[in-house]
Amino acid sequence: MKLFKRKSLKGSIKKAFDHLPSGLCFFTEKDILVLCNYQMHRLVFALTGRDLQSMSDLREALKDLPKSGGAKRDGDFILLPGEGAWHFTEKLVKDDEGRSYIQFLAVNGTALYEKTKELKEKNTKLAEMSARMETINKNIAAIMKEEELLSMKMRVHNEVGSCVLSTRKYYLEGCREKQKEELLPLWQKTLALLKNGICREGKTDPYQELLEAAAIVGAKIILTGHLPRGPLPSYLIICAIREALTNAIRHGRGDQLFVKIEEDDTRAIATITNNGDLPKGEFTEGGGLSSLRTRIERAGGTMTIACLPEFTLIVNVLKEGGQVL
Repeated sequence: MKLFKRKSLKGSIKKAFDHLPSGLCFFTEKDILVLCNYQMHRLVFALTGRDLQSMSDLREALKDLPKSGGAKRDGDFILLPGEGAWHFTEKLVKDDEGRSYIQFLAVNGTALYEKTKELKEKNTKLAEMSARMETINKNIAAIMKEEELLSMKMRVHNEVGSCVLSTRKYYLEGCREKQKEELLPLWQKTLALLKNGICREGKTDPYQELLEAAAIVGAKIILTGHLPRGPLPSYLIICAIREALTNAIRHGRGDQLFVKIEEDDTRAIATITNNGDLPKGEFTEGGGLSSLRTRIERAGGTMTIACLPEFTLIVNVLKEGGQVL
């Protein structure tokens, strides 16, 4: 009875050993295979294409993966076709009687391998993003300088245009003394701008300045709606109104500018027309309109020009914007 129980216990242990989810085998120091479960037999066959023969063959296969089996090594893992990713280890063990054996253990690390691979991909993307941010940071000074230069060019263009139109009106209407007193400060301000660049003089209202400049040249701006609250979108629309006014007076002999501003949750759209003459022939953008378009598109907006049935300038800008450069 005791012998039967002992055999039964050994059979249960052997059965459990054979059905372990991990691969496990033992060799004597003389390269004799003592035990090997089903999982290790399957893994070795997937690795080498043949049954497990000797410890030296297994060591050689783990060191230099056979080309015929399709196995690949990625870090600490061996990728076996149809079996996933496995981590193999070898160590010396002893039994209760002091006899030594070489143990080979193969643990399924497919889930860990996939997570590690995903983490590596994320780290690679983060490294790429970091490199791009570093490049942007290095060029931020140049970008800011370019923005400031563009803003200065537009300001100079607008101020000079207003002065030229005012001077033209001054001569056409007989050089009246009152107009002379209004015209002189305009030219002084423009010359200072050309000499020293853009200088903000206190907290002025750009739209109010534009209305005053229009009144000096005998023009009127009729606004339907209101300017957006954000400083940048408001500034861009004012620049568009100023450019449209300059072109209407200079090229179309107009004296009224009609501005309609509509808004939704994210954008403000300004539609600008005038009572002047239509362009003769094919219309091409001049330097002022081209600079205005560049400025608007840099801020994420769009600018559209139509000539029929009347000259129309449409500016579409984001309502939320940063500070004006």
